[in-house]
Amino acid sequence: MPVINIIPIGDSATCSVSADGTVSFPKSIIEQVGWRATRKIAVSYIPEPLVLLLRPAELNRPGFTLSYNDHARKGLDKPGGRLSCSKFTKEILRPRLALPARGIAPIILKNGQTQLALMLQLPTWITESFSMAGCQNIPSGIKGVYQLISSEEEILRIGEGTIQTRIKEHLKDERLARMASAIRYCVLADKEETSTIEKVLIAQYEAEYGELPSFNRIRA
Repeated sequence: MPVINIIPIGDSATCSVSADGTVSFPKSIIEQVGWRATRKIAVSYIPEPLVLLLRPAELNRPGFTLSYNDHARKGLDKPGGRLSCSKFTKEILRPRLALPARGIAPIILKNGQTQLALMLQLPTWITESFSMAGCQNIPSGIKGVYQLISSEEEILRIGEGTIQTRIKEHLKDERLARMASAIRYCVLADKEETSTIEKVLIAQYEAEYGELPSFNRIRA
């Protein structure tokens, strides 16, 4: 029987959302983003895919108050923090998501106002071959995010914009055309959503693999 490691309370690397609307963060994430107890945190969201976006609230602007978890209130160690978002959870999260939700990998965004993203639902991907024929199957004018995928299922590039236009541009790149075999894309509402989800997906990839996708590195 293998040795099983026991993880102390608060050392988890993931976040959770309870049935009553408490969003919990591990100590490591609180430290990385530099939040402190009683800090007001602004919360916004993208409806589909369901993504929570968190950042410190601006001065004199509304936000949710960050508090330390119950078991840390009287001790010196502060294993993590939490936000109580009961109304938001009742009206927005519960109709879209099975709660409680645990094991949510936090995504730290290095640039821009949003510091932390929680992807509560995966994008609904549509897949086409990375070819002119596949490009023609994509409705013209739709906007969203996309991933270019190799035959080995490696993500080569993450991008956003008008999907068909962007793929036509990528097909002109001979090296990329040789390596990519498929495109998967997710339709989104507007430029703000496409730009935000692109940043979230790139940060998520970098956190998992320690580097950017190969064709994002070229332009980085």
